[in-house]
Amino acid sequence: MRRPPSNPRIGPARAPRLLAAGLLLTTLWALGASYVVVFHDEVLAAFVARQGAVQVAYEARLSEMRAALDQGRTDRSQTQDDLAMRLSSAVERQTELERRQSAIAGLSGVAIDATPSEPSVTGSLPDPFVGIGLRRSDADAAPSRTGRRSARETTLRLATLETRLAGLGAAQALALDRIAGRAGRDLARLRDVIGRTGL
Repeated sequence: MRRPPSNPRIGPARAPRLLAAGLLLTTLWALGASYVVVFHDEVLAAFVARQGAVQVAYEARLSEMRAALDQGRTDRSQTQDDLAMRLSSAVERQTELERRQSAIAGLSGVAIDATPSEPSVTGSLPDPFVGIGLRRSDADAAPSRTGRRSARETTLRLATLETRLAGLGAAQALALDRIAGRAGRDLARLRDVIGRTGL
């Protein structure tokens, strides 16, 4: 009987080494599998705890961002309400000043320009809606072509309008003082004339 030919690479001295290496690999694999089986719950619990912590941190950050966004919306709404109130007050004040200017012009005999260019000269103010980026309340008013304005720019323009209205009020008060002074002088002169004539 013939023996099967032996592998020339695996000699009798190498066979125990290969067997020991295979046994070592098998043992390591068994230990790793045993660790995973025994400590599977702890590993999974640690992983879930880490994921839970990440999710809690993410949700906390998200709620902070939502609160900041809501605060920004509230602040913006409050700013818009304040600007609307100030603009409404300025429009009412302008209407009152124009009415007074009309009365002063009637008393002093100075004609009022229907399309004023300089408020300090004529006593009238241009339309407060122009240049602020706001639309009129009437349905047929054309939207402003200047585009959207920032709240700061609108506030500055409104402050300028309020300053001009205050200046106009002061100018009207001076005009009224002059008219009253003239009327007082005319009255004194008339009384003097009446006294001299003996009426």
